[in-house]
Amino acid sequence: MKRINTNSKNEEIFNHAAPIYTEALKRSGFNQNFKFNKDKEENNKNKEDRKKRSRKITWFNPPFSYSVSTNVAKTFLSMIDRHFPKTNKLHKIFNRNTVKVSYSCKRNVNLTIQNHNKKLLQQHRN
Repeated sequence: MKRINTNSKNEEIFNHAAPIYTEALKRSGFNQNFKFNKDKEENNKNKEDRKKRSRKITWFNPPFSYSVSTNVAKTFLSMIDRHFPKTNKLHKIFNRNTVKVSYSCKRNVNLTIQNHNKKLLQQHRN
């Protein structure tokens, strides 16, 4: 009933469609009569009231390096397309809409490790 009511613009359209649904319900063993509800605000929730579904996004953050000439993001996304086609059962999780690429703004991992080791060695020497 709610669906017919929300899809009907006015009472005339509702009264034209309701007998079809009433007859189908009677054949199925239900006895229910439909009435047009003029209060559209009750049936049609405002878009602001609806809960927006948050998409589960997985981020791939390769470390940035000037020495790498390969387009890492393009290569990674093409691998996603190749290895998780629509027929794959993991396509729902790994596809272009759920996996995003963003280059990391952090320093190179090798430099971070070298600085950490250097710091430890200086503390050990002192």
